[in-house]
Amino acid sequence: MNKAEFVYLDNGLTILIYSDKSKISNHIELITFLGGKSRSYIDYDGVSNEIIPGSAHFLEHYVCERSINGNLIDNLKEIGVISSNASTNNFVTSFYADMVCNFESCLEMFLKCIYNPVFNDDNVLDTKHAVLNEIRDDDDNFRRKISYRIVSNVFYNNVRTLGDTDSVNMIDANYLKKLYECTYTPSNQLLVLAGCFDYDDTLKYVREFYDNISFKCNRRLLLEKEKSSVVLKRDVFVCDIMEEIIISFKIDVSNLNNFDKYRLDWYLGAFSLINFSKYSSISDYIRSDSSYTGDISFSQGNFGDYVLFEIAVYTNKYEEFKNLVLSNINNFRDNTREEFEYYKKHCKTKVSVRKDNISSYIIPIIQNYTDFNYPYDDTMDFIDSLNYDDYIEMIGNLDFSNYSYLCVKRK
Repeated sequence: MNKAEFVYLDNGLTILIYSDKSKISNHIELITFLGGKSRSYIDYDGVSNEIIPGSAHFLEHYVCERSINGNLIDNLKEIGVISSNASTNNFVTSFYADMVCNFESCLEMFLKCIYNPVFNDDNVLDTKHAVLNEIRDDDDNFRRKISYRIVSNVFYNNVRTLGDTDSVNMIDANYLKKLYECTYTPSNQLLVLAGCFDYDDTLKYVREFYDNISFKCNRRLLLEKEKSSVVLKRDVFVCDIMEEIIISFKIDVSNLNNFDKYRLDWYLGAFSLINFSKYSSISDYIRSDSSYTGDISFSQGNFGDYVLFEIAVYTNKYEEFKNLVLSNINNFRDNTREEFEYYKKHCKTKVSVRKDNISSYIIPIIQNYTDFNYPYDDTMDFIDSLNYDDYIEMIGNLDFSNYSYLCVKRK
């Protein structure tokens, strides 16, 4: 099997599977479409229920630690996994494990733990203590404060993934059990299996495992609609450490289908590299001015119908840098075909080495599916299909006027 493929079970579960017996490592992951920005779910009776902020992250902890089979991470370590963990972001909760041997035993333990949590008040109280400690640690994290401030300035429907002390204290066993039963369901999940194992035997085991589970509810969660404007145009954050400006563009892509959103993601990568990398003209300028420290950083994130595109640099010349960035964006049509082809070559070089490592190969495919519902493993062919004229047109159609910028000032 040369490529990963998607398999769809009758119960609604999507499986991303890649079997290659020449590999020595394996990757197992279960993704549930429940994250920090999930605001409501439909229960067994078709009634909409509000999700308490922080619930997805709380449930991640609980499922890991409170299975009838014991602690997921501890059990996997005993079998011999290299690494295992869980995480929650704005949109999904993910449990994952990497191993070089005992794939079948790991998969069995992995699924049995996740689908057999025991809900009671004592367990919820113990998890609550752990989560509240994490919130306190997060409150002391300077970069996390800035990140949350940025997203809150851009998005109206923004909820801290961890929740806060008040919201976490609202969570009890009955609420958590119902949320689990209505969201940890096949139609709302993606199972990932990649590595050195028998394709047919593994699929047979997975089918039989799910056939023996009865789900009370089986719906896909949907995100709430977001306003197109930013919440706050300009904000100031005062600290003891540094001076920085972060410009956050909220780009509306609601008119694009999933495939075009996927294409745009690649074109924005080219846009960032050509216009804001250390080889760009704006970087040449800031290196000549001692008021700037370090290189420009940039990132992009997908938020459903919006892309969050961020550009930052350490400086106290806030307005000057903002105007430089806006000017660069307005003049992006000066980007040359040669620069664009260099970007494609750069991407193909990075992609070509991915298959040497199972996790490095499969994780971008997972992201393509969770971000864009793009169920294909065709990255090399896709990069070949990208072209300069399409890049100019697609970026040119974006509205960069909707932005917020945060000025980090020293006391």
